[in-house]
Amino acid sequence: MTDIEIKVNITKKISYERLSSILVGYFEGNPSANDTMIKYTTVEPLNWEGLKETRTNGKVWFYCYPFNEGGAIILHERENWTESDKPPRQLRLDITTIVRGLRILEEKYPHHLEAIVEGNDDCWTSSALVECALYGDIIFG
Repeated sequence: MTDIEIKVNITKKISYERLSSILVGYFEGNPSANDTMIKYTTVEPLNWEGLKETRTNGKVWFYCYPFNEGGAIILHERENWTESDKPPRQLRLDITTIVRGLRILEEKYPHHLEAIVEGNDDCWTSSALVECALYGDIIFG
């Protein structure tokens, strides 16, 4: 018996909670994040109507910031992490760039998007999403 492979377009919702766990995977479990970024800072949202999870000290986890209006994580590139002579940049990770990353995954890397939707993601999936969001493509993996 043989299999037939077809492309099927479906619409799925991905919760902010699900996407925030992908960000946690990137920041805490991905070597490329440590190799390329020297630090990150946050941009305070205009309101907290999206995702707000707090730590035991009452502060909001940094990975919640992009899922609230105006909020973001700013990733500060390490100097000389590429072979180019470009100066380090400050890259904004917010809901707009995350959606852009998801669309790039859908177009170029559907297996990564499928892993996110199905909950079978790993550090490579988180790296793919964040790199597509920030750079427009997968850079390290």
